[in-house]
Amino acid sequence: MAPTYKRISPADLSLYVYALHHPDCMIITGDRRLRSLCADHNIPVHGVLWLMDMMDERGVVSDSYLADALEEMITKGNFLPEGDCDERLMRWREP
Repeated sequence: MAPTYKRISPADLSLYVYALHHPDCMIITGDRRLRSLCADHNIPVHGVLWLMDMMDERGVVSDSYLADALEEMITKGNFLPEGDCDERLMRWREP
């Protein structure tokens, strides 16, 4: 598969192959190419913001923890949609 999907890392391709054979799993990624490949094969795929939303909805961690974690990701240069991040930070930082 690697020659066909040269622009997707071997680690990401291994996730894709695993998901092909395990229909009850989903992939969490921010990689655009992997997302597209998964969508083409009906593999559920989500990003880190979705995962954080699920933790928030289920009360797994506190809002302040989520806000701190998101700010840390942004500070470290993770590419995340600015507007979506701002909305979550405002919600999670509300008194």
